[in-house]
Amino acid sequence: MRRLGPLAVLGGATGAFLLLVTPARTFELIAPWLIAMAALLLARPPSGRVHGEHGVAARVALFAVTIYVGYFGAAGGILLFAVLAAMMHHPAPKLNAMKNVLSGLANAVAALGFAVFGPVDWAAAAPLAAGFLLGGWLGPKIARRLPGHSLRYLAAVCGLAVAIKLGWDAYSR
Repeated sequence: MRRLGPLAVLGGATGAFLLLVTPARTFELIAPWLIAMAALLLARPPSGRVHGEHGVAARVALFAVTIYVGYFGAAGGILLFAVLAAMMHHPAPKLNAMKNVLSGLANAVAALGFAVFGPVDWAAAAPLAAGFLLGGWLGPKIARRLPGHSLRYLAAVCGLAVAIKLGWDAYSR
């Protein structure tokens, strides 16, 4: 986490910057495809360590996903889980814990950037924070109890559902 954490912070800051300076519509059109690709990546059988945490391609992928997390966030956990699963061969609960830390770092720096430089609906922030805290508390408890690769497949199905919903919303306008 010490090696990957700073990359997540930099990616989250970059994503927040991009959100503040680019039109949202362009990303709305791309997001469903990114999420669907990550979900499909999760659904494939694990093939062991593809790139390793020290590989350049793996670090670029992690940086790109944390940009996404800082910019948009929806299903960012699925994307992070997919990248981590491709980078290293660890059990799903460990990958899930790593995903939570990296996502938390990227989101924290992005939230700080939005609070300082962007318009924030503070009335919506409290219920969102409560939901994130509850999910962060319950998620690991559930993940540790799921058998085998069921977490991987459950995340893939949820990711495809999110991609379909976001695609429908973005392209039905």
